[in-house]
Amino acid sequence: MGGAMDGLKWLESVLGLGPDWRATEVMPDAGRKDLRVRVERRAGAALRCPKCGQECRCYDTRERKWRNLDAWGYRTFFVCGCRGSTERG
Repeated sequence: MGGAMDGLKWLESVLGLGPDWRATEVMPDAGRKDLRVRVERRAGAALRCPKCGQECRCYDTRERKWRNLDAWGYRTFFVCGCRGSTERG
């Protein structure tokens, strides 16, 4: 049998995080039936324009939260410091 996968790596796989992203923290709230997953860009991952794919520079970061598909009966949210970029698409 293969080696065990740690919980955050497993969650990255199940939630379909791309290779540039990693899960760093999971914050379940059983009372509210919420699951918040903090994600961060991997070190060295380029910031790219979502329209043209060209690499661009970052000028600031602000915390955002967005809803993902529910997981295991919990409303699932990603929490991330999203970067603004010089690209305007």
